[in-house]
Amino acid sequence: MKKITALIIAMGLSTSVLAAEQKLQLDADGIQILKAENGMGDLHIHGEDVTEIRAKAIYPDSFDASEIVFKLEKQGDVAYLKTDFGQQHRRHGKVEVEVIVPKSIKLKIADGSGDLCVRTISDDVDIEDGSGDTQLYTVTGDVKIVDGSGDLTVNTVTGNVDLTDSSGDIDVITVTGEVNVTDSSGDINLNTVVGAVTIEDGSGDINVKTATSVYVKRDGSGDRYFDGVGKVELGRGVKHRD
Repeated sequence: MKKITALIIAMGLSTSVLAAEQKLQLDADGIQILKAENGMGDLHIHGEDVTEIRAKAIYPDSFDASEIVFKLEKQGDVAYLKTDFGQQHRRHGKVEVEVIVPKSIKLKIADGSGDLCVRTISDDVDIEDGSGDTQLYTVTGDVKIVDGSGDLTVNTVTGNVDLTDSSGDIDVITVTGEVNVTDSSGDINLNTVVGAVTIEDGSGDINVKTATSVYVKRDGSGDRYFDGVGKVELGRGVKHRD
């Protein structure tokens, strides 16, 4: 069911901007995975104690509705969410997509541009992101992120974390599994990792506080700081620094 309304949106959009809203809902019975494809705009996905998937898109009412793709469909045990506002996002203003899902669902997200926030998921999360900041909070499962540009924040993961980032700072806090980071540029900050840490870094500082072990496989430039780390190992060709 799709519902379109016009209203003044205070959250995310200026209170002076008249906005349109579309809503979609899908029964989550039998669904194991949500595959979300978002072209442009901010995307927020929150896990809750619900039995359906609810999606809401908020955008300026100056958008041409014929150019908007906003779909939520089920195929087998997979739900597919697709959002695409074309080039209107660049011309007319901010877009937000908010999604509520059952906590136990697995997420596979392909995000073009815009900020991304995922909260409270009790399964694996897999993200491919083009640009914009990415934030994950409270995930019980493995996390994999491939990111083009923008800062990454990962906070409280019960599982392994695998991050590949081209540019932007990385902050990882409280992980019970292993952490693997491959980073081209930007600072890397890790705090409280129970499993082993492996880092391949191009440029930027490396800061690790409270970890069982750290292996710096590659490090181009930037300072390194370790505090409360059981074992630090440097790969071949990685220079020691005072």
